[in-house]
Amino acid sequence: MEPPKSAESQTVIEWPLDKNFLQKNIDRSIEFRKEYYKYTIAIATALLAFTISFPPNLIKTAHAELIFLAWISLGVAVISAVLAHDLWSRFFISWRNYDNKKEKGKGDEFRAKITFWRRRADIVQLAALAIGVGCVVVFAGINIGNVAPKEPSASAAGSQDASEAVSSSPARPNAKALPK
Repeated sequence: MEPPKSAESQTVIEWPLDKNFLQKNIDRSIEFRKEYYKYTIAIATALLAFTISFPPNLIKTAHAELIFLAWISLGVAVISAVLAHDLWSRFFISWRNYDNKKEKGKGDEFRAKITFWRRRADIVQLAALAIGVGCVVVFAGINIGNVAPKEPSASAAGSQDASEAVSSSPARPNAKALPK
């Protein structure tokens, strides 16, 4: 058995996590933003696809306006996320188009405009996603009792016929037939 290590011989790794962690590492910052937009677009499109296929399974639909509002909101969220992602690419390209050509003032002005519109696109995206998710949840909660019952499949019906045949078989004269 190995003796325990002293506190002096143990290595402690300190991670420099401060408020500027993502901004100091540009590669990590870019990767974070790409993943952020990818996930929000995936959530919005998945909910949109799911909810479009959901209403045919309902016997009746209560408060259909909620699902229409959800569809509009989720569509706006997807469009806003794509717009924000596009604005980020234009933001990074601006250094090539302005600063590398010794036009830093124009580059700063251009990036300020892009930042203004990108922040609005981010806010619209998150608000639309929240509204869309909220409407889907409320719609599902209101209509949970309206889901059509599943019809028995052909394989389930075949196994039921087989069990009826066994229960009323002449080989078992005392067997009682199962109630239908």
